[in-house]
Formats: sequence, structure tokens, C-alpha cells
Amino acid sequence: MNRILFTCLLLLLIAGTLIAQTTDQSYTGCNLAREKAPAIRGLKLGMTSEEINALLPGGLREGYKDVVSSARNFPQFGSAFLTANVIDKDKFNGIEGINFQLFDDRLVNYNVFYRGPNSVPRGPYWPNPDDLIARFADAYHLPGPPNWVPDAGSRLLRCKGFEVLINTSGATQIVVREPGNSWVAEQKKRREAFEEQLRRDFKP
Repeated sequence: MNRILFTCLLLLLIAGTLIAQTTDQSYTGCNLAREKAPAIRGLKLGMTSEEINALLPGGLREGYKDVVSSARNFPQFGSAFLTANVIDKDKFNGIEGINFQLFDDRLVNYNVFYRGPNSVPRGPYWPNPDDLIARFADAYHLPGPPNWVPDAGSRLLRCKGFEVLINTSGATQIVVREPGNSWVAEQKKRREAFEEQLRRDFKP
């Protein structure tokens, strides 16, 4: 699970950089709104932490409410990172774990880790990413492989209301996230206001 957490943190760092750079870029042929974003096993962008916890068989990691509550202040300024317990059963069969990023207790980014060739029990290996993209696109009514562009070793579908990132190097990872930099801009605004208040309160 540590490998999963490390990989997800790296992806989130990359995602944050990309989000800040994609505000005015094209939708790569996908004009779908956020309501049409993939709802993997019932997970949807915009869900609250309590809704996510109720959906998962094993629930979120213990103490998730404290994580969300403390994230409202310095240094996260609204951004909370949560992880799911082992959920590889029933409705979530084939999934090893899921990580979530919320802003103001609203899901803005989630990363699903499926069983892969190094998992026990073993999952599928995808030598051709287009095969996985075609399966995923068919299941969630998304544009096919020609609309997915290379992105830092992964493949990215950029739609009007959401983005989907697929990585098949090792374990299969799929990221569903909100596009643009709306929440990032708000977080930056809060951080700047916090720093300004510290300067105002400073007494030489």
C-alpha cells in the first residue's frame, strides 16, 4: 500500500502542475459536462467524504473526518487527501485501493488502482494502452483512443467538464479529476490572504 500511496502522491503532484496549465486548452474532441464523468463503481466527482465513506465496503481510513476538518486551515487551505481501506471485494472486485483528493469536502480528484501483473491475485497486463482505453471508453460512454493524448507516460482525455488519465505501466491506474484551476486558484487566494494577515499582525 505504501507503493500505491507514493505513486498517487507523485501523480497528484503532476496533476496539480497540469491543472494549472490547462485552463484554456482544447477539450481534445470531448465536450462532455462533469455530469458525464466516469462514475467508477459509483464514485462521482463532487461527492462528500461521508458519501464516499458510505459507498466503500471498508470505508475510508479511520479519522477521515478529522483530516477533512483540519484541512480547512493552514497549510492545506481546503485540500484534503484521503485513502480507502482494502476494498477488493464485491462491488469493488479487482480494485486494490483508491485515493481521493477533496477540496472543501468535495471530491475533485480520485485515483483508482486496479490489480495488475504484480498483484496477488494477478491482474491483467495491457501491452497496448488503446485496448484498455477502448474497454474503459465503452463502459463509461467516452470518446475512443484517438481522443486520448500522450501525457507524461500516460494517456489523457480532456473533456469540457472533467479529465481522465490512464496509466498502464505496472499496475493499472485511472485518475478522474476536475479540469481547469478553479479550486487551485481558490486555494492560492486563501494562502495569500493568510500570509497577508500574518504580515498585518506582525509587531516589530
